[in-house]
Formats: sequence, structure tokens, C-alpha cells
Amino acid sequence: MRAVVTGGAGFLGSHLCDHLISLGYEVVALDNLLTGSTKNIAHLLGNPLFTFFKHNVTEYLFIDGPSTRCCTLHRQPLPWIIWRCRFRR
Repeated sequence: MRAVVTGGAGFLGSHLCDHLISLGYEVVALDNLLTGSTKNIAHLLGNPLFTFFKHNVTEYLFIDGPSTRCCTLHRQPLPWIIWRCRFRR
């Protein structure tokens, strides 16, 4: 199972990443670090279940492979962002 978390280096996003990893998810976190901080995810950076991309969610990013969860937790949710996740059944 894999989850994509936008705002993953923020206070809430980093805690969500912790929780998802504890449930056995592979987590891909995206954050532009405008308000988030790598200090919030420093303990996760060596974890093989965690991948971090410094990325602005207003720009397109292709993440290869299926994701079972997509979570948007950034300071200013943008209504024009459409996430397309391929869900495993």
C-alpha cells in the first residue's frame, strides 16, 4: 500500500506520515517547504518506506505506480488541483 501526502513536511502532514508508516504504508511526501520544515520529517528520511520530494503542488509531478491513498494537507488547499490516483482493488 502506498500513500501520497502533500504538505508532508508540515506539522500535521509529518504526523500523518508517521501514522501511515506505522500502519505499513509506503509514504511519498511532497512539500515546497514554504511553511513546512525538514526538521519535522528528519527522523523519517532514512526509512525505506518514506520518500520526500521538495515540490510545489501547483506544478505537475508524475509519481510512477499505484497509490492507495492521497492526502492533501497543505496550508492553502488549491481547488484546481486534481489528484489522479490509481487505486488497487
